[in-house]
Amino acid sequence: MGLVSLQNVELNSEMRAKQESEAASTTNNLKTSSYNYFIRYNDTNFFGYNFLYRSILRIPADAFPFVDQFLRGLSSKSEGLGEVNSNPLRLPPQWLEALKEVHFVIDKSIDELSLIKFHYFRSLYANNSLSLIVLPTLWCNLACPYCFEFKKPIFMKSEVEDALINWIEKSFKNKRYVHIAWFGGEPLLAKKVIFRLTKRLQEFCNSIGANYGASLTTNGYFLDQKFIEAIPSLSIKQVQVTMDGDKADHDALKRKRNGEGSFDRVFQNIVTLCESVSDCNLLLRINCGDDNYNGIERLLERFPPIVKARASVFFRWIWANKASGYREFSARRQGTGTESFQGLTKLEVAAKALGWHIYNSYNYNVGYCEVDFLDHYAIGPDGNVFLCTHTYENSESIGYLLEGRNVTRSNTIGKITRWYTVNPFNDAECVICQLLPICCGGCRKARMEGGRSCIEEKKSLDLFVRSLVEERLIPAAMA
Repeated sequence: MGLVSLQNVELNSEMRAKQESEAASTTNNLKTSSYNYFIRYNDTNFFGYNFLYRSILRIPADAFPFVDQFLRGLSSKSEGLGEVNSNPLRLPPQWLEALKEVHFVIDKSIDELSLIKFHYFRSLYANNSLSLIVLPTLWCNLACPYCFEFKKPIFMKSEVEDALINWIEKSFKNKRYVHIAWFGGEPLLAKKVIFRLTKRLQEFCNSIGANYGASLTTNGYFLDQKFIEAIPSLSIKQVQVTMDGDKADHDALKRKRNGEGSFDRVFQNIVTLCESVSDCNLLLRINCGDDNYNGIERLLERFPPIVKARASVFFRWIWANKASGYREFSARRQGTGTESFQGLTKLEVAAKALGWHIYNSYNYNVGYCEVDFLDHYAIGPDGNVFLCTHTYENSESIGYLLEGRNVTRSNTIGKITRWYTVNPFNDAECVICQLLPICCGGCRKARMEGGRSCIEEKKSLDLFVRSLVEERLIPAAMA
């Protein structure tokens, strides 16, 4: 849903009295949504964002007090607190219709928590899609000190390729959508595996009438002209490349194993991709830490217009992890304040000013991450099958492709069952949180282990909503 605006309507005493008499019965069956959030955008406009419906409402600043009073009064009335505000302001009919259109005001019969549960479980148990993260190798040509993976020189062998295809052909004939996310390690170290498996997967999808699509996450070093030209035939619709700041910072972190930097080649490959392929989305992920934060804006300035026109950019903090020895790369206190999201927001503002489009998955997601769906698996190069991409240790494996059709092991059925049945609706804090519709309870693995992983944006909601609004609206709408 796009932008809806309230038009300026003068609310004088005569109009108010007339509308109170005409609309007295209009709101009897209405209530305020529990998921509205408002920010003052500038001197002339407020914006409202609804976390459940992903809808946006622009309200002139001089009209906002009336809208706010109306919504508060309606909320009190729907909660049986009519004495608190027994005579709430009646709004112009076109305003009320606008509020209803964006679901800031809803029918009393709607149980929004039940609606969230419905969408959550419908998405989780939808059975028309197969989504696989395939790692053709766990090896990488770079030695990033923060990487969460334990690098192993393991490459997918032909027998694992055969076992993967056999498993898919026998177990997933009823699917209508098949998506493969090429991951690693560095997947482009195993291009032949990608080409071979793609051909067989495309043939399988054609035979059952399913749609096939793929994405690629790469460090960009081997994203050469020849591979770029093959992207359409590989059905790759999205490429994510990670950079670590401008040249000096990137080369200090994303070093080749011989100590040489990788910036120049990766940068040129990104430009070539944007110049050569028009129907493939480029996501540029920029990792942020104390060592490279102040140089990131220089990187954004360096790219030519063709990249800004074709790519979306997003920023993520570098986190300590087991594989990196729990080294801290960032105090996460950069930017305008002490909250981590504020530091990322500062970079987003700089990127927008330079003409970049910001990628914000929360405007569109239906799950916290890709593992929040039935029939999603990660396939290691040795044939081990995983539920989560956080680790590829054998102890986390739920099955093994080379063991035959019944990939999942009998002793992992309990884990698999719990994985797909754990949910946030038994968590008292989650069910009253306004962000539940977009975070979906956070990391499933953390919840499995008895924890809760609230998204960092929760601590900076004004900035978060501003980011969501600006990512959705064209510049002309922000005037």
